[in-house]
Amino acid sequence: MDDHDFRQQYTPPTNATLLIDDASDDDYLGEPRGMPASHATQWIGDTWLLFKQQPGMWILAFVIYLAITIALQFIPFIGFIAQIFIAFILQAGFVYAGEKIRTEGAFELGDVFAGFQINLKSLLLLGLLYLVLFIALFALIFAFTGGSSALLLGSGDTEQELATMVGAGMGLSIVVLFIIGTLILSIAFFLAPTLIVLESEPVLQAIKLSLQAFGRNLVGALFCVLLSIVLCVVAMIPLGLGFLVVGPMMLLLPFTIYRDLFYREA
Repeated sequence: MDDHDFRQQYTPPTNATLLIDDASDDDYLGEPRGMPASHATQWIGDTWLLFKQQPGMWILAFVIYLAITIALQFIPFIGFIAQIFIAFILQAGFVYAGEKIRTEGAFELGDVFAGFQINLKSLLLLGLLYLVLFIALFALIFAFTGGSSALLLGSGDTEQELATMVGAGMGLSIVVLFIIGTLILSIAFFLAPTLIVLESEPVLQAIKLSLQAFGRNLVGALFCVLLSIVLCVVAMIPLGLGFLVVGPMMLLLPFTIYRDLFYREA
């Protein structure tokens, strides 16, 4: 994908659904390709090309995204749950806006909220499934660490030694299980909103394809994560203002990865 890809001009469709149908042409493979690890730099580069088409609009969209996310944090319990659903809906909106740039050369601010209109039920189901799996992850961690504690309580050690063992053992177990669990969830749901809003893939199929994309591009995905971390670190240097650029890019990254892995090369 090159700079020209994002500047193609087409006659605007009459509605949002038609745009998605037109974009989902015969070049869609239906499953991810395995690509060289060097494509990780291409994914980042293509994301930058998307951003620089309308930097002001992307920054404004990201600020709105942040404002909504922060506002929800002030609502006890319900806010946390709502955040999960809103995150998937707005993620879908960002990639939809990226598709608008690819097909029409520009996007409007309202396109970022397209997830509230296009395949909303599937996006809500995706959020619900994520929430259920997230709760299951914590239940698994509690069961595992609780079982470890029961074994330690029957070991016959002194109270102080027991407390130290419980604290160290449970702390390490929680951290390891949480990292592994959230990593798997992140991989499974990373491309799912994109595939749902742009290809109308069923929820479970979208999750399956997201996992397949990672599995077939393991080295490239890890390299992309490393590059993303570097960008985030650099973004923190100028008082965190760099996130006004890196933030939108991270929300657009699933779109450029999806286009590279799920479409035939021109």
